[in-house]
Amino acid sequence: MKILELFKRSIKNGTGEAIILLMENPEVNFDQLILQACTHNLAYDPQCEGSRAHYLFEILSLAQNTWVLINKIINRLNFPSTEYWDAKLLFDLLGIIAKEGSELARQALYQRYSNNLKNKYEFIDTNVLITLDGLKGLEFVADIQGKQLKLDPDDWVDDYPIQLCKKHFPNTDPENYLKEKSKTNHNIKEFLIKIKATNLFIKKDNIPFSLQQLLNLIDLGKDVFSFMGKDLTEKNVLKLAQLLLNEKNSKKIQSYLSLLIRHKYPLDISNLLRLLEIEEQRVKNLTLRLLSKIKDKKIRTLIDLNYTNLTYLYNHLAFFVSNYLENDITVLSNILNTLETEEDIHSFGLIILDIFDQNMIENPKKLLYKLYYLNNCSICRESFIRKLMLANQISDKLLQELKYDCDNDIRQLANQYKQD
Repeated sequence: MKILELFKRSIKNGTGEAIILLMENPEVNFDQLILQACTHNLAYDPQCEGSRAHYLFEILSLAQNTWVLINKIINRLNFPSTEYWDAKLLFDLLGIIAKEGSELARQALYQRYSNNLKNKYEFIDTNVLITLDGLKGLEFVADIQGKQLKLDPDDWVDDYPIQLCKKHFPNTDPENYLKEKSKTNHNIKEFLIKIKATNLFIKKDNIPFSLQQLLNLIDLGKDVFSFMGKDLTEKNVLKLAQLLLNEKNSKKIQSYLSLLIRHKYPLDISNLLRLLEIEEQRVKNLTLRLLSKIKDKKIRTLIDLNYTNLTYLYNHLAFFVSNYLENDITVLSNILNTLETEEDIHSFGLIILDIFDQNMIENPKKLLYKLYYLNNCSICRESFIRKLMLANQISDKLLQELKYDCDNDIRQLANQYKQD
């Protein structure tokens, strides 16, 4: 693979290989690829994975034209068309740059946050101003959010900004500071009023749902979720499974399956296998999740009958979770070789982790190395790394890369790891 293509893959995935390539090849200009990664959030799931800002700041410092790129990043922040997660990344990255002394970056952050109130800009909630400037940043955030709450009375806010300021600046009293400011600033007063209303609204109890309450919600067409059924008794689980037998309504089938997910299925699995014939994908997915917890000869027979049909096996990967056999590692590797999209690779990786959790895998490296390099989800990569470390199958090259990963937990794993 050519070096620019390798770097493009690495920086997209957030692996330490990108930083190593920069350090070992100072004569190569990676600037355009760096700018792309700094202005577009390339994470698979930005909401769950956290920010790559510190990782990208390290990469920026190794670029051939660092300050040229920083100026372009500053300009990009105030583009009205910038999507939410791209803008969130820009806030985080410029927050670090401002903390390093760039007044232009600091000014850009305040300007963009004030632009939250303009129609052409998406409202970006961020902690950067507070962690950067303490009470000053909190006051600015409270003022802007107070204006926003006046424009949209149905919106809400909690006291997280106040608690965050206290955490990062423990010698301050942010709550009383805002109360004092609210005497002359009606926006901050509105901000504090909404926080109080939110605190009163938050549900304090954790009373479990009864089966009848859940069935009433289902009959009304309301959504129910798996956590709502976690406290059901064995008797109620059996009743749900029996209701599922003759149900024809797709939405009700989904609801019953969701509530059964956390429990041992009490009837013959032939009843579940029939549900896989339903065209509704949500029904299939929930059924497969339930079947993944069941070890049964019927499931293994289906695997063996379709052992050369990689498409079928990929669509029924959940069958392997509780019915895996030692030689299946080869067919799983073959399935991985057929996958091309990020979504398919990510879904495959999640089920592989379930399979590895439930079974003894003698040579995890055969699958996990390739998944590590193909997967741009840092949460999954951390799980792959943990399993490779348990099997003592981390190469020196990989260990060095892990020390520069975008995910701090992966870096810590690498620094703590000692090969025998």
